[in-house]
Amino acid sequence: MSNATPAITIPDDLTSCHALIEQLAGTVEEQAGKIEALDREKQDLQLAYTALLQQAFRRRSERYIEDPNQLNSTLTIRTMRRTPPRV
Repeated sequence: MSNATPAITIPDDLTSCHALIEQLAGTVEEQAGKIEALDREKQDLQLAYTALLQQAFRRRSERYIEDPNQLNSTLTIRTMRRTPPRV
């Protein structure tokens, strides 16, 4: 099994240890900045995704277009009830 973390050689003198600590602290700060940027990007993408879902699946009322060739269902049903059946 391989270890994903590179091996760190710890120096024997104090000055080198301080330099290593500063280097590692800089790496941690850099990674924290990248994480924050990715979190913001993720949040922006989630908001865009939610907006697209709402746009695609939001409630829409049916449109009625005034067209003389289109049957009006309420008038047709009422007319059919009033006319006696043909024998």
